[in-house]
Amino acid sequence: MKHGPNFTRVEAGWKQKGKEDRIDTSGFSKRRNVFVTLFWPKKRFVYNIFEKRRSKEFKKHLSNVIAYARRYKMKKVILFIDHATYHKTKNVRKFIREHTILKVKFLPKKAPH
Repeated sequence: MKHGPNFTRVEAGWKQKGKEDRIDTSGFSKRRNVFVTLFWPKKRFVYNIFEKRRSKEFKKHLSNVIAYARRYKMKKVILFIDHATYHKTKNVRKFIREHTILKVKFLPKKAPH
């Protein structure tokens, strides 16, 4: 039996000897980009799902984080972020400077997940 991009081979499970199961698929998966901010110790979070992961989408997420923080009367939000390029663009740095509720702490470069 042929295995192409439109068929996924099932490796494990019970099946008749010599037979293979097929799962029809579209041949591709749509990419999802998620920005998540956890508010500790409340264990609440704000997340946004976008088609792309750019500074434009990151700023939209930060706007939602700010709105959430203001709704719950928080004085500061400390963000621990990595060194992804969309976290450090000129317009993101300007956005963070303009919103003093946000305080950014960068993780060490090449830090494990």
